[in-house]
Amino acid sequence: MRHFAANYIFDGQNLIKNAFVSVDENNTIQFISDENQALTERPFMSFYNGIISPGFINSHCHLELSDNNSAENKNIGLASFIEKMVENKTKSHDLKKIKLADDIMFLKGVNLCADIVNTDLSLDVKLKSQIKYINFAEQSGLKDDIAEIRFNKIFEIFTKFDESGLEVYFTPHSFYSVSEKLLEKLSEFSKNALVSIHFMESSEEKEYFENKKGKLFNFLEKFHDNLLSDSSLCKIYNKLKKFEKAKSVILVHNVKTELEYLKEYKNIYFCLCPASNLLLHNELPEDNMVYSQKDKIIIGTDSLASNDSLDILKELKIMQEKYSNLSLIDLLKMATSNTSKAFDKPDFGNFTINSKPGVILIQDLDLKNLKLNKNTNIKRLI
Repeated sequence: MRHFAANYIFDGQNLIKNAFVSVDENNTIQFISDENQALTERPFMSFYNGIISPGFINSHCHLELSDNNSAENKNIGLASFIEKMVENKTKSHDLKKIKLADDIMFLKGVNLCADIVNTDLSLDVKLKSQIKYINFAEQSGLKDDIAEIRFNKIFEIFTKFDESGLEVYFTPHSFYSVSEKLLEKLSEFSKNALVSIHFMESSEEKEYFENKKGKLFNFLEKFHDNLLSDSSLCKIYNKLKKFEKAKSVILVHNVKTELEYLKEYKNIYFCLCPASNLLLHNELPEDNMVYSQKDKIIIGTDSLASNDSLDILKELKIMQEKYSNLSLIDLLKMATSNTSKAFDKPDFGNFTINSKPGVILIQDLDLKNLKLNKNTNIKRLI
């Protein structure tokens, strides 16, 4: 039995001062101490300056885009970014960079990752990874007459992941990029499942739905000449009813999400990807949205096409700077226990007996004021 002690143990819910966590030879949690119990030395105990935490959870990633260069996409906006991603589909991909991104994400503290898949490029990496992946087989397509073709394509990808033993679910890319028929087909598989949808990502998306104009509208019009016969925001939010039987619906980005339209939905969580949103269009969600929903907010990195690293700690630092009324416990829950609830994975994001959530050390932070700073970093213990 090994004992990991620190100034604080974060168990997924609370900070326990001068405490320790014990693991067996299989890295399974066997004991979480009370406050000050780490002040008494024990055999095989190691004491660290900092906060020991369960491994982080990345709530939204596109691992298969890891050979992209985010610097090329700085400040280009949503429509231009999507256009570049469509162009990239025809290019060859560097599988070594996908593997490297997975390795680095693990070293930076991630034990569970919700990942979008449009191809099977990441499959072999995930089968060998130390990270547990929840995969979302994502599809788009604006025309009803090709909905069957588009669904069959993503069904092939879904089947490859499923037959390989990886957890996988169907999901639409977003409500602006799927036809009614395709949305219907994808939603048929949502009962008791997980769903992850890009949602109200920027001012461009809101303008598209509200006013039927703007850069996003102009881009999508290339693919369909009869966009949005009814563009009211209320009608768009009502599309979520198709997923009312899902276990959880993860709305991703939420830069312009309006909570008044979501009061009746009980299964929704809000995934924020702050570094990606700042890089692409320099926008973040409103303060009130974040503070009022802090127990339902989870954190993702998005991809290396819109972020310079897959680093959850960096995302938390941005959140702390932008939303200064969030406590360190609030922030850590967004990267751990909030997310374990959202994805129904109680063995991750919490220190519970007989679980294997990973053990990481958050070091070089302001322990007096319980704040992250620019030098705060992660050391993986298990």
